[in-house]
This record gives sequence, C-alpha cells and structure tokens, in this order.
Amino acid sequence: MAMAIPETDTFSSSYERFRRHWEKKLCDAYVEILQKMGNAAQWLDNHPGLLLIFLLVVYASVRLRRAYTRPLWHDELFTYNVARSNSAATADPIPAGRPNPIDPMPPEVRNLSSAVS
Repeated sequence: MAMAIPETDTFSSSYERFRRHWEKKLCDAYVEILQKMGNAAQWLDNHPGLLLIFLLVVYASVRLRRAYTRPLWHDELFTYNVARSNSAATADPIPAGRPNPIDPMPPEVRNLSSAVS
C-alpha cells in the first residue's frame, strides 16, 4: 500500500518551489543590474568629456527653464531698458519732477551694460 502525502506537505512544497524560483530570478536580476552598472561606470571612466557635456546640458536646461519662468527684479528691468536705449538722453530712468531722485543706473554700469548687450 502506498502512503498518502498529507495536504499540508503538497502546499508547503509548492510554496517552497515558488519561493526558490522567484528568489533565483531576483538574485539573477540583481547580479545583471550590478554588471550593467559596472559597465556604465567603466564607460564613463573612459569618456569623461561626454559626462561633462551631459551634465552641462542638463544644468543649462534646468537654469534656462527657471530663467524664463521667474519674473525679473526692478534693477534687472532698469538695466535691460537702459542698455537697449540708443543714447544717454533717452535712457534716463529717473522720472522728471521726482523729488530727491536716486539714480538706479550709474554711468559706469550703464556703459558696461550697453557694451555687453
């Protein structure tokens, strides 16, 4: 007469097979990821210039996006308007008739801004 296998043994053995199968799959995937990361690190060591270019492009794109979405300050607007003017006579940022005017754009800064822009 053959011995009958209890129901719990069948469940536990199938569970163990299932667990071992997925443990092996996860370990294999982990090893594969580590190998790919090692290969990527070696490639980056051999091509440092490309890494620098990539980082500069990412940095520039983030900074440009922020520059286009952020409002300008008053001094930046004064500098922009004065630098775009053709002469010092039309570039007067001080409104006429204002008591105790403060010049937001000294001549040296105006000349430097005009030369750069």
